[in-house]
Amino acid sequence: MNGISVLMGFIDDPYLAIFVKKIYERHWKEDIKELLITVNGPNKDVCDFITNYWKTDDKVTHIKTHYEKVPAGKGYNALYQHTTGDVIMIMDMDNFILRKNVLYEFEGQLTSGEYDAIGSHSHAATRRIYERATARFGHCRLNMSMLILKKEMLDHLEDVDFSRKFWYPGDYIKPLDWTVPNDFPRDYRHKYEHGDVTTYLSLQIFAYTKKVRIIPINCPDYTHAGALSSILKSIPQTQPTTLTPVPLQRIAWWYYIYQATHHECTLTDFNQRYKDTILQYAKHYNLPEENLRIFANNMLSKYPTLK
Repeated sequence: MNGISVLMGFIDDPYLAIFVKKIYERHWKEDIKELLITVNGPNKDVCDFITNYWKTDDKVTHIKTHYEKVPAGKGYNALYQHTTGDVIMIMDMDNFILRKNVLYEFEGQLTSGEYDAIGSHSHAATRRIYERATARFGHCRLNMSMLILKKEMLDHLEDVDFSRKFWYPGDYIKPLDWTVPNDFPRDYRHKYEHGDVTTYLSLQIFAYTKKVRIIPINCPDYTHAGALSSILKSIPQTQPTTLTPVPLQRIAWWYYIYQATHHECTLTDFNQRYKDTILQYAKHYNLPEENLRIFANNMLSKYPTLK
């Protein structure tokens, strides 16, 4: 086995970047050959902090920093060109591996020939794309939270492109053998079909091979917290603003990760604004900080290896 090349895109959240590295060092660094990273976002100080925090790791073979938001698929496409492993994996920065050898076991299932692709299933496409894909293949999209692919299989695809796609009237979608018609259902807000990140790639995979293992998005071996980057849209330059409520579980994740990592982040002003934003969200649930701490610790106690 020539090893796993892992592609990760980091947004400008220093606490997630620190938290992921702790878990990486504890649970999955030894399972992989190399780690390729993009860091992106408008906050230059945070991007530089994350880049410097990760770039000295001996398995990071490529790191690219953008001081703007870069679409996830575009970032993965750029990283893919630098991979050398015989297994390619993309993983969200809020997908956490919870024990050693998880990735090594997935790698073995691919290199043995048992499977060509391993990932969880999600919708992530307009209705007509989803309906045609599930009727034809049983699935529509392999989730980008954790997607493990055999490089040899990817070499046989027509277009290895992780990006989201838009198809307009007259466009032919080859894996579905379908041309987008001129008329659109009433429930469509826009006059196009759409597939989120990895949807088009997944359709090509399903058309090429039946050796696809569908795994749960959460299990005792790993968990996908999901949507943790959304807090960055709410961090103000000065005082916290009025915020739209979000699920309490997401607030608990933010608080737990912040508490576990902020002492390693040298961005003092950002630290305070980030924490203020978390506590502002918690006010929607009438939770003072001590109660939020208790809730977060209790909620995440089912993942003892996170610590």
